[in-house]
Amino acid sequence: MTRSRLQLSLLLLASLLPGPAMAESDVDQADSLRFQQFFEDKSDSIKVWRETDGKIESGRRKPMVKTYEEGAPAGKPAAASAAPPAAAKAPVAKAAAAAPAEEIRGLRYEIRERYTLDRSDDTPYSALHVVTAMHKQMAGLCPNGWRKYAERSEPVGKDFFLYYELECL
Repeated sequence: MTRSRLQLSLLLLASLLPGPAMAESDVDQADSLRFQQFFEDKSDSIKVWRETDGKIESGRRKPMVKTYEEGAPAGKPAAASAAPPAAAKAPVAKAAAAAPAEEIRGLRYEIRERYTLDRSDDTPYSALHVVTAMHKQMAGLCPNGWRKYAERSEPVGKDFFLYYELECL
């Protein structure tokens, strides 16, 4: 009988002591009930240290300016003109060159020019001529230099539009 009493005592003692059944839950509780906030844009909270002058600037990228859409109705690309490439963009380039270097740094542009691989009635410019004109335009937009992020060509009729996406340094 002492053996059964000992077993009963151990069973009662084990049930009173904290054990695996009383341990904390392995699941974390939610920090908040706003689940969407974990997926919101947090670029405003990003800060970037510039070693050149020891300043901290926002990590948010500036919006991209599509130079070919200036003066065009919203949602429609500007029509190609008969003027030489980059001639129509001269006012934008002059305005960028007149701005201080701090205002130009980080500006993002998308530029485009129309070119042809063969003879075309819409444009007389070859790809090589257009690349040269676009580099002149980039130099006008970003006099301190630029970083080219993307280059693409899209067909338009028998011709193509060459696009560059760049950011001023």
